[in-house]
Amino acid sequence: MHRVVSLAASVARADAPVLISGPNGSGKEKVAEIVHANSPRRQQPFVKVNAGGLPDDLLEAELFGAEVGAFTGATKKRIGRFEAADGGTLFLDEIGNLTLKGQMKLLRVLQTGEFERLGSTITRKVDVRIVSATNANLRQMIAAGSFREDLLFRLNVIEIRISPLRERSEDVLPLAEHFLAALGQAARLGETLSEARNNALSSGTINLPGNLPGNLPGNLPGNLPGNLPGSTTTAAGEPRPPVAPVNPSPPTRFSPAAVRAMLGHDWPGNVRELQNRIQRAILLCHGGVVEPGDLGLDDASIAADTVRPRHHPVSEPGARVIGSEDTEAERRAIIHALETHAGVVARAAAELGLSRQALYRRMDRLGISLERQLRQS
Repeated sequence: MHRVVSLAASVARADAPVLISGPNGSGKEKVAEIVHANSPRRQQPFVKVNAGGLPDDLLEAELFGAEVGAFTGATKKRIGRFEAADGGTLFLDEIGNLTLKGQMKLLRVLQTGEFERLGSTITRKVDVRIVSATNANLRQMIAAGSFREDLLFRLNVIEIRISPLRERSEDVLPLAEHFLAALGQAARLGETLSEARNNALSSGTINLPGNLPGNLPGNLPGNLPGNLPGSTTTAAGEPRPPVAPVNPSPPTRFSPAAVRAMLGHDWPGNVRELQNRIQRAILLCHGGVVEPGDLGLDDASIAADTVRPRHHPVSEPGARVIGSEDTEAERRAIIHALETHAGVVARAAAELGLSRQALYRRMDRLGISLERQLRQS
């Protein structure tokens, strides 16, 4: 993820379209925000739209706007997302779910920057940087005839791929600890669920610039209606009653069993699932220490220490000494594997014929520090 964030910050300086690909819940929208926050357009709007969730009959009005009387119920002029994002960045999420008709309409404005509002003959032109995201394999969709190749060329000048969480298990514990601290603090303060989520996602070790526009998480405008997070009044304008803490004494750490359970879980829902399970644990745990049951993970189902990853051949001679009584040889083999793969634990584990969590446990037992090892190499 350091490489992903570094790439996002680097390509942000150019004005080329960016396509972010990865499974649901892996953090594509956060990477899009990083691209915008590090671009010359950072002071301008960052507008999000779920492109795949727009039906064809509403697509034009949503993206390009509509004049009064353009369709039944159009009683006032509507500004489309392209106009709203003029000068800034337009984030098109789930672009792979857009219909062929919708793809054709989108292609023209991407080619020329020109469009007409629904019900108008006046051609308008905007200056928008496009960042799109998908969880689909667009090249397979092109081969199947369900996605336009010319549209992919327009969207995919630069591609940023985000791996699923199961392929980067070294991120699980830092993310879990971050969510536990942020959401635990929210529980103590009695924040709402949406406030807690926004604060958890807008804080952390990756510090985005503080001048992000007001529609980003954790930086909402102060004049919101009373039923939205951050307001001190109700929709009727009456003072909002204080909210009791969700959990006045939320947990502050994970038990070793909970750590094993998290490292052994496959995380099909990726970072979003991890965040939701931490929220569950904060609500259910009252002992200060999160256990596997609080997370909804069955610790007994975790595989044994040594699980040879599929599709990864075991190399020699490192794999032969793993599990032997010669701990010094085992230490040398692990250090050599980590140095060979530049500290990428997943690859080092594959070379040694171990699961990632098993390699972490051996590193702890042998006193091998990944950070110290990287500094030395």
